[in-house]
This record gives sequence, structure tokens and C-alpha cells, in this order.
Amino acid sequence: MELRLVYRILRKVSDWTLETFYSEVYVDGAENVPKTGPLIITPCHHNELIDVATLAATIPHRRKVSFWAKSTTFAVPVFGSILSSSGAIPVRRNPDKADAGASNAALFAASTAALARNQVIGVFPEGTSYTEPAIVQILSGAAWAALEFMRSQHVNGKTDSVAIIPVGIVYTNKSTFRSRVRVQYGTPIDMASYVSASLFDTPDAEAERAVVKAVMKDVEAQLSEMTINAPDWETLYAAQMARDMFHGSERNVELKRWVSDGQWFIKLFSSPLTAEVPERASLKRALTKYFSLLQYSNITHAQLNDLSIHGRPGPLFIFRFLFIALRTLLNPSFLLFIPPFIAHMPAYLFAWLGSKLAPPGEEESQAQFKTILGGFGAGLGAGTSSFWITKLMNPTPVRSKLVLWAVTAWFLMKWHWALVDGNYRRFGVLSAAYKLLLSAFQPRSWDLSPVELARYETPPAPAANPFLKRKEGSTVLGGKAWLKVQPPPVPARRIISHLLLAREAAWEPLNGFIMNAKRAETLPEKTGIEEIGGFRGDWC
Repeated sequence: MELRLVYRILRKVSDWTLETFYSEVYVDGAENVPKTGPLIITPCHHNELIDVATLAATIPHRRKVSFWAKSTTFAVPVFGSILSSSGAIPVRRNPDKADAGASNAALFAASTAALARNQVIGVFPEGTSYTEPAIVQILSGAAWAALEFMRSQHVNGKTDSVAIIPVGIVYTNKSTFRSRVRVQYGTPIDMASYVSASLFDTPDAEAERAVVKAVMKDVEAQLSEMTINAPDWETLYAAQMARDMFHGSERNVELKRWVSDGQWFIKLFSSPLTAEVPERASLKRALTKYFSLLQYSNITHAQLNDLSIHGRPGPLFIFRFLFIALRTLLNPSFLLFIPPFIAHMPAYLFAWLGSKLAPPGEEESQAQFKTILGGFGAGLGAGTSSFWITKLMNPTPVRSKLVLWAVTAWFLMKWHWALVDGNYRRFGVLSAAYKLLLSAFQPRSWDLSPVELARYETPPAPAANPFLKRKEGSTVLGGKAWLKVQPPPVPARRIISHLLLAREAAWEPLNGFIMNAKRAETLPEKTGIEEIGGFRGDWC
């Protein structure tokens, strides 16, 4: 039995990461993962190192996973040693043709050796982390690794098989603090059902490629079923907005039906359907505009929903704002939250700094920087606070001081996370109310003109990953090039009136559209619409 102490430490850090940055982690299909035996998991890869942490923390039976990782990262001082000690397997990305054979042979030899020890191999079949409206590419490395293991078994006269389990990881909003994660372990793909006993008796490259292609087709089908996929960004944004408006908030959608619910809304606005029904196309544009203005004003539909706003607020809104402020600041939960919040100030500061250090437009990099630096700040803040509390209490024995310091730090963290969600939501509503208040006292002439507004009516697509294989001639924007095409930042108060109008413009058409879908009995059973009762007049 391998100790793999570094892996155990990193797995514990992964547990803390998921528990602190995300408010809920839902795991489905745990029964599909065997407790022992060789296994290859093939997860989707849309959130860089957070995906690795999510798998390490959620894989059933706490099995240790040896992930394939870019060989260049092994050359980084300290980090390379950590990767090697944790059992990671180096992969050369895009090797020269002359070196490709030797590179693949070394990769498959290391993978086969790990599988022969009944370990779990983690292979991201998309090859790189990215943010796109759908799964863009599926590479064949996992199937070749499984095939090479089966070849080794045949040569050594053994009959053990290896299973491949696709894993769908879906984040409700991957770079947003206290958002949620859904992890689904798919149906095992037994290589024995694809590999005949005679496959390795005589060299047959064509037959082996056919096996690999069939296996990866199954992997891709399962990954597509376990994730949300849209034909383009506009369709994805419109579907997200329709879902949020229908349910009042994305948090009203249970994670167990998150994918089926989201995919149904995407189907409503996919291109073939909108071409057939013109009102769908206009509704899609209205929803996308509303979604975009929410993004640029940094307000959520759930916050507007909580504020019960009907139209643009006037000067009397100041009384409503004062009521919300007092209700937030004098709430017993907030008063109890003040001590641990002060202790965790470094965490919020470092997380904010991480969001600024991340490359522009790369949402997965923002999530990674926020969690890493925020986690460091949380430890620093809780540790420093508990040190001074311990010093003030001043017990004489050194051992008592250490025990008290550890217990105090643990208590401050538990105290903070027990109260953070409600306070975080209430302060989000207070922030939105403040922006509405500024808009209420602002002269109408200060609002964006129709010409200026046009730049903010389309939400920006995230920066593209240059390592993705795309169609020839397609435009890829990332880094500074992506930043140059974005409209300049604008104060939310100049957008508010347009935002509320866009909300009303999408409201009634969506209401009628959903009710027509209900009457046509096209709503899926798993949307939970019957449980909520459909659209309600008190949405605002």
C-alpha cells in the first residue's frame, strides 16, 4: 500500500477548497466507481486545477488518482517535485514527429504500470482547460492507455480488464464565491467488451484504431449527456437567463436536475427551433440583452428579484434603501458574523487580488487564483487572529498555548463558514440597492445613450484557449487582444434604467412562451416546474 503523503496533503487542501469557495458539492453516480481494481477516469476539463481538486475530493472510496499532467510543469522548481510525489504522470504536449513514438511509449508504460498496481489514472480527454458553450474536442489518449494495458495483460497471460468512467463536472458559476458544483460519475466502459482475445495476436493497427474510436465515442456521448452544451454563446446566455427568471434564482434549481433543466432551456433557443418560430428569436435577443446588462452592472437577477423592483426607482427609493441597510447591518446573523469576518479579511483581500492577477477574460484562471490566494489568506487571517487571542489569554504552558491556538483557529473558521452564505447574499442585495439608489438620484441625461448602450447589449465571450483545435480561419482572441475588443468599464448607475427596461422587455414574452410550452406538454419532467408552479406575478 502506497503512503503518498504529498497526495494526501493535497487532497485535504482540495477538501478545504471545495468546502470554502463553493457552497454545495453534489455527487451523482458514486455507485459506478469500484472500490478496487484498475480504473481510468475521463473528466471534462473546464476549470484548470479546480477540476483536479474536485476529483480528488469527490472520487468515491477516497481512491488516489494519478493524473496526466503537462511535462513542462514538472520542470518548474518545487511544483515539479510536488507533482512527482503525488503520483502525477508527465505528458508531452504536441511532441515532434520524431519524438512522438518514444514520448507516447513512456506515457503508456507509466500508465500501464500504475494500472497494474490497481491504481486510478485521471485523463482529461479534452487535452486542455477552456471555457466554451459546449465540449469542443475529445482526444483519444485515455482509450490508447487502456488498450496498452490490455495488451500488457495479454502478453503476460493475465485476464484483468480496465474500466473507463467519464466524469461530468459542472459549475453553476465557476469563478463566483459560494457558487455550486455538480459532479457525476458515468457508466463504466469495460475495455473487455471492446477488445477481442485475438486483437493482439497479430499486429492490426486499423483494428486497434477502430477500438479506440468506438471507446472514445462512448466517452464523448456520456460527457455530453452529463454536461450542458449549447451551439453558441448567445443560445447559452439566453437559456441561462430564462432559467434564472423562471425559477427566480439559479439557487432554486436543485443540482441533481441542473443539467437536464439547463439543457431543456437550451433546446428551446437552439438555432433550428428559433428559425422556425420567429418569436423565439426575438425572445432570445431580449434575454441575451438582459443577461449582458446584468453582467456589466455586476448585478444578478436574483438580487433584483429580492428587491421586488417594478420599473426604475425614484428619489423615494432612499427610504427603501435605508430599510434594507438597517435590516442587513442590524441582522443578528451579521452581528454574530463580525468577529470571524474580521479574522477572514485577508482571505477576501487576497481573493480580490487573485481576480486582478488572473489573465483578462480567462474565467477558469480567475477561479484558480481566487481559491489559491483566498485559501492562503484564510489560513493567514485565522492563524494570526488565533495567535493574538491566545497571547491575550496567556496560559503558561507552551503545550497549552499550541492547543489553544489550534482550537481557536479551527473555531474561527467554522464560525465564519457557518454564517457566510446568508450574509453574503444579503450584502449582495444591499450592493444592488445602492446602485439603484445612485441611479434614482442621477439625471436622466447621464444614462448611456442608445449609441453607447449598443456596446453593452452583447455579453462578452470569455477569452479563447489557443490550444484548442478549431476550424481553419476561425478567430481566436485571448489576452490583450481579447481585452482590446471589450467596451470600457461603465458605472452601473448609467446602465440601471436600461437594465430594468430590458428586464421588462423579456418578462412578458418569456412568461407567455413558457405557459405555451406547458400547454403543449413539452416541458421535461425533471425541470421541477410543476413543483414551483411556473411563472408567478410576484417575480418582481
